[in-house]
Amino acid sequence: MQSFFSLGDVSKDLKVPTWKILYAISSGRVPDVRIRCAGKRVFQADDVSRLAKHFNGNNPSPSKATEYILENYDHTPDPNHP
Repeated sequence: MQSFFSLGDVSKDLKVPTWKILYAISSGRVPDVRIRCAGKRVFQADDVSRLAKHFNGNNPSPSKATEYILENYDHTPDPNHP
C-alpha cells in the first residue's frame, strides 16, 4: 500500500515550518520529490523519511506518524520506479 502526503501533512508531522522544507529542497540539501500533481509536491514515505533525518538535529521529537513511517517503511528502492 502506497501512502502519499502533502507539504502541509509533512510539515505538521515533522513539526517543521513549510518554508524550511521548501528551502531545504530548493537549496539542494534534500532531493526533490519524484511525484507532482497539479504542480504540487506529493511526498511519499521515503521523502518523509529523508526530511525527518535532515531535520532531526532541529527537531528531536517527530510525531507518532513520522516515527511509524521511519520504523515500518521498507527503504529499499522500488525497481519498477524510475
